[in-house]
Amino acid sequence: MDLEQALKEIEALKAKNTELENNNTKTSSELADTKERLRQRGEEFKKLRDMTEEDKKKLSDTELNLLKRQEELDEKAKGIEDAQAKFLQDQRNTIIDKYVNEHARGNKDLAEKIRFNFDNTLKAVDANDDASIAKKALSAFALVKQEAPDLVKSAVNEGGRSDDSAINGNGFADSEAGKNLAGAMGLNLGKSAEGDKK
Repeated sequence: MDLEQALKEIEALKAKNTELENNNTKTSSELADTKERLRQRGEEFKKLRDMTEEDKKKLSDTELNLLKRQEELDEKAKGIEDAQAKFLQDQRNTIIDKYVNEHARGNKDLAEKIRFNFDNTLKAVDANDDASIAKKALSAFALVKQEAPDLVKSAVNEGGRSDDSAINGNGFADSEAGKNLAGAMGLNLGKSAEGDKK
């Protein structure tokens, strides 16, 4: 490629670049005009919405129809937003309940305590996705005071017997086979829970 040919190509590229810059300027100007028209249209709709009844009577039927349609569209959009927000909240509550019930294992009182901690005690902790909700539910579960059974207290309350040692009359020694075996061995078991009928 010689110098003259390269200069021609550079001039052609410069011309094309100038053309593109002009098109870009024209497009930017058209875009700005379109934005301005949309802004003005929005202001017109706002004025229509804010008009008094007296001003509305002065409008043409076409303008009234446009105003009515705009109001209907606004109401539909608000209804869709509300429905979407409710759906997302219901979905979040379902996920929360799943993790709360998983930790409570069927214990309704424990589930209520976990949910209370989730909603109130840990209110500042943000949890919007599945993993963060699971972590927050685990934290809420950990905050619930877990009371282990006190066997000594239970034994004192039962008059010296804990529930584990309660005689319920259903053991082998209380059965006929158990009594016969004890008699054959020469043992006297004393009164059973049902009472000795000898």
